[in-house]
Amino acid sequence: MNQLPLRAIAFDLYGTLLALDNPLLHREIPRLFGVPGRRWLHLVRHTLLRRPFPDTAAMAAAIAEELGAPALAPRCEQLLRAEVASARLLPGVVTTLQFLARRGFKLGLISNLSSAHTAPLEASGLADLFDASVLSCRDGVVKPQAEAYVLLCQRLDLPPEQVLLVGDSLANDVLAPAALGMPVARVGPGSGGDDLASVAELGWRQLTGDLPLTPLLAPGVAVPSPEGAAVITRLQPVGEDERGRYNLVCRVSAHLDASPTRELTFFAKRYLDPASARLEALGHRLQFLYDLPACRAVVHGEEEFILLVSAAPGLPLSGAPDPPTAFEIGRQFAFGYVFANADLRPRNMLLDATASPPRITTFDLEHLLLNLAVEVAQLPDPLDPHAIDALPRQHLSSLVKRRVLSPRTLPRARGEFFDVRQAPQEVTRAFGRGFLDQYELLKSGRRQLLELVREQVYTPPYLIAGTRAYRRALAAMDLEDLEGRLAEDPVDVLALLLAPR
Repeated sequence: MNQLPLRAIAFDLYGTLLALDNPLLHREIPRLFGVPGRRWLHLVRHTLLRRPFPDTAAMAAAIAEELGAPALAPRCEQLLRAEVASARLLPGVVTTLQFLARRGFKLGLISNLSSAHTAPLEASGLADLFDASVLSCRDGVVKPQAEAYVLLCQRLDLPPEQVLLVGDSLANDVLAPAALGMPVARVGPGSGGDDLASVAELGWRQLTGDLPLTPLLAPGVAVPSPEGAAVITRLQPVGEDERGRYNLVCRVSAHLDASPTRELTFFAKRYLDPASARLEALGHRLQFLYDLPACRAVVHGEEEFILLVSAAPGLPLSGAPDPPTAFEIGRQFAFGYVFANADLRPRNMLLDATASPPRITTFDLEHLLLNLAVEVAQLPDPLDPHAIDALPRQHLSSLVKRRVLSPRTLPRARGEFFDVRQAPQEVTRAFGRGFLDQYELLKSGRRQLLELVREQVYTPPYLIAGTRAYRRALAAMDLEDLEGRLAEDPVDVLALLLAPR
C-alpha cells in the first residue's frame, strides 16, 4: 500500500506505447557482419543507446565501423530505416495519456533507445504529451541503472513513491524501479496481479485512494450491464471518432450471468468528472420515457461512477437530410431544447436508415439541463444544490453570465444540420412537424417530467453539470428554467429555430 498518493505516471516507450512490427537489427546485424550476438548487444548497450547521433546515416556508419566492415554501412542504414518505419502506436495509448493528464497526473517517459528510434516518438505526437523524459541516447543513462529513474523523478519534481512506472520489461520497468520505492505496473498479456494487458487498460484502473491500480473494469469483473448482471470478458479501446473530447470510452465484451453462453457488447464511459455518469444516465431515461430512441444505460461503481451503455443502431448523421430524417431531427431538437442539451450536434447522433420510419439516437447527454451559466467562484458550495438554493434569488440572477440556449444560439445549432435558405420546403416542414409533435408530448407529461428531474436533483450524489468554468450542482433555479421552457409556445420557439443564420 502506498503511503503517498500517486501524482505522476511514467512510461517505457517501445513495447509499452509503441510497437516495432519489424525488429530487424537484432536478427540481421550479427548475420550481416558475421559477429556473435553478444558483441552486437555490447555495442547496442554501451554505444548506440548512450550516444547521440546527428542522423540515421551517421549511426549506421558508426555500427559498420565498430563491427569492422565500413562498406556495409548503406545496408545497415536500410535495415535501421526499415525497423524504425515499422513503429506504430499501440491501441488506446494517446487517449489514455490525454485522459490521465486531464485527471491531473504528470506524465513521464523513460526509455532505452537510440537516436534513430526517437523519430517515431516525435512523428506520433507522443513527445508533446510528457511533462518530463529521460532518453538514454540523450541523457547517457540506461535502465536499469538507478540514475535513470532518479533523474526522471527529479525532472518531475516528485519523490519516487509518487511516480508509477509502467513498462513491459521485468528487469527495467519492475524490479529496478521498485527497489527505489516506485510503484510499478508491468504491461504484458496474462501476467496477473497489478499487471496490465495494455496501457489502455490503465484507463480503467483506480488511480487514487489507498489501493491504486484496483480494476474498475477488467476481464472477470462482474457488472450490472445494460442487459442484466454480466461478467466482462474483454475491453477494447474505441477509435478517435467514437469517443468524446474529454472522456474515455471502451467497447466491452461480456457474458450474462443468467445465460453464460450469451455474449453481449456494450460501451463503458469513464468521465473527466465521474459525477457526469448520473446525469447522462438520466438523459437516456428521459429519452425512453418520451418516446425517443434511447440507449439502455446503467451506472456502475462505488469508488468512481462509470456509465455502461448499450450500442445504438445506425451510422453517424451526415449530409443533407431528406424529409423523414428531418422529421426525426426535429424531434431531437425539441428534446434538446427543453432539456437544454448544450451538445446537440450531428456528431452525437446515429441514424438508422434501415428502420421505417428512420430512427435517430442521440448520445453524449452529459451536458443536459445546465442552461444557466453561473460564475461558480461566487457560490459558497457549487456542488450542493441546497447551498445554491439558500442564496438570495436576486443575487443568483446577477451571477448568470449567459444562457446556453437563446434566440442567437438556436439557429446556429440548427444550422449544423441544414441551411433553411437552401433546404427544400419539404425538409423544413418535416423538421417543424417533428419539433412540434415532440414538444407537445413533453408538455403533456410536464408534471411527471418535472417531478422526476426534481427527485434526481435532490438525491445524493447530486447531479453535476457544465464545463469546468461553470461546473456546479443543478438546483431550484434550473428546475424553474426547465419549467419555463415547458411553458413556452413551441410555435414561437420553432420560429426562432428556423430563422436564417
